[in-house]
Amino acid sequence: MEFVHSPCDRVGVPASSPTPKMTGNFYNQGEVRKKELVQSCAVLGIPSSSVTILDHRDLPDHPKVRWDPELIALLILDYITMHNINLVMTFDKNGVSGHANHAAVYYAVRLPGSCT
Repeated sequence: MEFVHSPCDRVGVPASSPTPKMTGNFYNQGEVRKKELVQSCAVLGIPSSSVTILDHRDLPDHPKVRWDPELIALLILDYITMHNINLVMTFDKNGVSGHANHAAVYYAVRLPGSCT
């Protein structure tokens, strides 16, 4: 799980606002995905120092593994609280590409008391 500061000032959110971003190590691509994320952020003007990567044993990267929405909600809420975030952008209810763990993030941010 990664958190990255998003350049959302175009929609009224300060550019330094952290935004959750998920990725992982499916097909042993973890290091590649981390590098891609940092490079993508650089293109958007986001320094690597604004990227936080959390490897959690209960959140394996696999398109068919559905993560525990309550655990995700707790992790995201901790980050929201730490950085005083007022906007969370995430996947749609189908996980965009049908990934079960992506869909779990959608449901996690909608749990009562989590990010709402």
